[in-house]
Amino acid sequence: MLHNKIVVCRAEKGWTQEELATRVGVSRQTIATLE
Repeated sequence: MLHNKIVVCRAEKGWTQEELATRVGVSRQTIATLE
């Protein structure tokens, strides 16, 4: 459920996993795992 929200919110903003990771202060791998 949370992973779907992350994917949808990221897509709405047009952010890559790397951009989201930088903005929230985690690695891209963490975002990939959560998604």
